[in-house]
Amino acid sequence: MNKILVIEDNRILLNSLVKLLKCESFEAIGTTKGQTGLELARTEKPDLILCDLMIPDLDGYAILERIRTDETTAEIPFICLTGASDRASLRRIMELGADDYLTKPYSKSELLGAMQSQLKKRTRNRILNIPYIHPNLPSIDVKIFHDNLTKIDAKIGLQDRFNLLLLNHFKPGQNIPIALLSLERLEEYKNSFGAECSRLLFEGAIARIVSHLGDTGSIIWSNGEQIGILLSPVSNRQEAAEKIREILAILAEPFSLLNYHLGTGGCAGMAFYPGDDRSWERILGKANIALHHARQQPSPRPVIYTDDLLVNTKDRLMLESDLRHALTENELIVYYQPQLDLSTGMGMSAEALVRWKNAKRGLVSPGKFLPLAEETGLIIELDNWMIEEVCRQAKIWQDRGFNISVSVNLSALQFCQRNLCDRVAEILEETGLNPENLELELTESVLVDDPEGAIATLQELKALGVRLSLDDFGTGYSSLSYLQQFPFDILKIDRCFIHNVSENPKNAAIVCSIIQLAHTLGLKVIAEGVENEADKLFLQNHRCDRIQGYWFSRPIEADAWEQMLYQNCA
Repeated sequence: MNKILVIEDNRILLNSLVKLLKCESFEAIGTTKGQTGLELARTEKPDLILCDLMIPDLDGYAILERIRTDETTAEIPFICLTGASDRASLRRIMELGADDYLTKPYSKSELLGAMQSQLKKRTRNRILNIPYIHPNLPSIDVKIFHDNLTKIDAKIGLQDRFNLLLLNHFKPGQNIPIALLSLERLEEYKNSFGAECSRLLFEGAIARIVSHLGDTGSIIWSNGEQIGILLSPVSNRQEAAEKIREILAILAEPFSLLNYHLGTGGCAGMAFYPGDDRSWERILGKANIALHHARQQPSPRPVIYTDDLLVNTKDRLMLESDLRHALTENELIVYYQPQLDLSTGMGMSAEALVRWKNAKRGLVSPGKFLPLAEETGLIIELDNWMIEEVCRQAKIWQDRGFNISVSVNLSALQFCQRNLCDRVAEILEETGLNPENLELELTESVLVDDPEGAIATLQELKALGVRLSLDDFGTGYSSLSYLQQFPFDILKIDRCFIHNVSENPKNAAIVCSIIQLAHTLGLKVIAEGVENEADKLFLQNHRCDRIQGYWFSRPIEADAWEQMLYQNCA
């Protein structure tokens, strides 16, 4: 079992990485301190080190330099985890002797691929008794499958092949295309059918690429996770992009392997020499930036690097940095969108919504920072903060005599945390809030992957005394089965059915059926997105329990809702 040392100052990220590595059958040890990391490297002799650059007591640069100058640790593969994307920082990392780097945010497959590449290289070097050499550019475990252009020995490095291509076949006015391809669903097939299936699928994909390109002088290599292609020089970028698009199309066709018909697909990022850069390592980096953006788009077409992509990547990294700062510096605010009880005419319940006021950015849209929080895992810390803040404030209102209820949305990542119920119980105990005053909202998508596990978690939450709400009802594909299986108390009808429901006979029929079904099952019903008097009256006449929307109130700060509570009780 390979031993991995993780040095990461953010404890939440550290714990997540250690947990991930253990799930992948690694022995993982971690620390948030740079000096402690150095001591662990010397005493534990890990097989690989993952190190963040921004460590307060001893930054990643200093750690890397000391690792490389110490005979006892000099040969340990070192992968930097960094939010920096400027050329100077990345070049400094490699010049100090890093074997590879991953720019945040990175995917699980990118992390494991980089790790496996370095671990394989170290094993190979030990077997061959080859002295360890610290590279000056991102390491690639080169495996050449096809090279009809240069006719050179497969042991020659990839950069050397690029240089020969440049020397012998490049003409002024041309560009050399470099494409990086990533295959989808490999991890899923590996987990379901075994590593052999995933390996055969990967090799089958490479074989298709080789066959498609034929005698074009292309160089194909892989690092076990990505496939790289050096195409022969072209005068037209779109000509090269079309070749890669054709490759993505043939990869989308099913593979017949081990008596299975397996579907996969891929995405690709491209950069060009010398149009995008004259440095081999920077060209690879830019192709990787394009690949990152390709993963985020729905259509299977190659993304060609532009400087705008780099700007967007930097902006995104800065937004992530600012969001981490916001979580520690109290920049987040809870807004409350009041809900009207149609039977009493009172507004004693509300949905809690997070807002972010940044000194430089102003009010940041939730649609901008919440997806980023989901992707980076910050949503767990954000959700914990929300639950604690809402319970603290709700307890204040409870002590002032208001019998209110406040709902908080749970993300999929938060719901899957093993300690979720313990954390909610701890917050309720610390704040003293009556559990019945807290509602936890989940969407159907949270429940799809592991229904049995979801039922167990919901029952544990239910046992605490909190109320459970199924959000966005009607937009999923198995809503009725959820109502039958899961112990929900409240059902929220999605706004797409509520908008102008009084004038839309089809939506009216759907809403009436949902209300009747929910009441038969003993569930309360909340209608979202009510924006006019006619829709409010329709819902009231058909016995909907609560409504929420701009007709009654926009999301407001805590003080404003408290004034509304006093008015309700006057």
